[in-house]
Amino acid sequence: MAKNSKNASSQIAEEHFPGWKATRVSSMEEGAEPLSAGMADSSSRRSADTTMPGLDELRKKYLGARDSGGTDSAPAPASDSTEDTDLVELESGPLKKVAAVSKTKKKVIWSQG
Repeated sequence: MAKNSKNASSQIAEEHFPGWKATRVSSMEEGAEPLSAGMADSSSRRSADTTMPGLDELRKKYLGARDSGGTDSAPAPASDSTEDTDLVELESGPLKKVAAVSKTKKKVIWSQG
């Protein structure tokens, strides 16, 4: 009996993006570092961190001093969401893309590239 080499996340991503082939599947924790390292090698541009001002500075500029001491209003991501999500790297010729696939919802929740 032949074992199916594709897992559910790669199949979901390939169905969502016709013409693209899944090349690698990883979890959110293990997938972020290799992906960012690969993108850094292919790009000689300045990183966004070197040009983007800090959040406190932006609050002072656009919201005034009254809101400069506030904290982020966005909640921290739950650990369950990172365990539920797989990162699927896709290729179509020379183009590359990454999609996040929710295991419980069985759908692509975001993509980049």
